[in-house]
Amino acid sequence: GPNTAAFPPAGNADWLVSFDPASGTVTPLADIGTYERENNPDPYAIDSNLGGLAIGADGLIYIADAGGNAVYTYDPASGDLKVLAVIPGIPTPDNTPNPLRGGAAEADPVPTGVAAAPDGGVYVGLLSGASLWAVPGATKVIHIAPDGTITDALTGLDLVVGVAVGSDGTIYATELSTNFFADPPAAGQVASGAMGGPGTPSIAGLPLPYGVAVAENGDIYVAINSSAPSSAGAVGMVVRCTADSMGGSASPVA
Repeated sequence: GPNTAAFPPAGNADWLVSFDPASGTVTPLADIGTYERENNPDPYAIDSNLGGLAIGADGLIYIADAGGNAVYTYDPASGDLKVLAVIPGIPTPDNTPNPLRGGAAEADPVPTGVAAAPDGGVYVGLLSGASLWAVPGATKVIHIAPDGTITDALTGLDLVVGVAVGSDGTIYATELSTNFFADPPAAGQVASGAMGGPGTPSIAGLPLPYGVAVAENGDIYVAINSSAPSSAGAVGMVVRCTADSMGGSASPVA
């Protein structure tokens, strides 16, 4: 996180690692924290805080560095680590200058969730939004092509933390909260839509939803954050919303 420049990371922090479930062996693969300290591709504050990752259709591993505002690729065959894209900032309210970004009227994009795109590249969710320094609705899911080209994929969102893609190409994004600074934080939701369009709420009333996955039959699974206040309702579980009840209630499964 923000102390990346001041302290060396502990253990495998800021690394991409592989895990062998049979033996329990953890193998370090790519030291992204050191790359951030030495190269700072953003190029603002030195800050590495790895978020989501996915294996693309091309076999590369795509990794979002939420602190470094960048997305990397790692080639398991060659061991090459590359910066795929540095994510542009998103607008601040009333064009307020941000001294942490050279006085530009923009906030850190904070890339979080990553999902492989069926036709190549990845979808990446951006966290900053109405509650975190940016214009309401400015947060989105972007598509990053294998050549680094960035295109808006799902717009009009706030506080995106998880991204998934259905078998029909529908993009799903979890929005952490509709008002993060309320006491307790307001419930979040899952939004969905087609490539290049706006996100439409699909599942509402979820206390701090994070990870999201889509089954082949269209059911949506969402991880509910265990750190939500107890007054926010049931927490620390996985819930399922069946495809035929989209927009309705979600049922706990774990």
